[in-house]
Amino acid sequence: MRLDTLRAANIERQTLWPGVAAVDLPFRGLELAGEIGELCNLVKKLHRHRGAIAGNRAADPLVEDKLLAEIFEELGDALVSLDLLAMDLGLDLGPAAVEKFNRVSERVGIPVYIGVDRARGPDETVFHELGKGERVSHD
Repeated sequence: MRLDTLRAANIERQTLWPGVAAVDLPFRGLELAGEIGELCNLVKKLHRHRGAIAGNRAADPLVEDKLLAEIFEELGDALVSLDLLAMDLGLDLGPAAVEKFNRVSERVGIPVYIGVDRARGPDETVFHELGKGERVSHD
């Protein structure tokens, strides 16, 4: 899924969301914080399970699979909430992520960039957005 697809769906769904007129910027921030908090709690439980740290309730042999399924769901919730916050601020997550990713690569000296149009050095990797039906090539 592309971020612009998420944005279009969020815009459409928000027109139908009950009570959306009362949603403001503080609500969006708190909504995102709540989703990230839920995600972090699950990551903590997974860490506890993997490290055999006391605290999880049951010694369920499927606990890791269950936690990973819950983490998967919370990652989706967090991404949707992040896009809603960005939408309310009039910002686009795609360019924000690309700019930040490339600045960090440059700062840290890692030659991996997203969608930059400049000459590539022999050790530089540039990832571009794929069009519909295109697949990543590993030459």
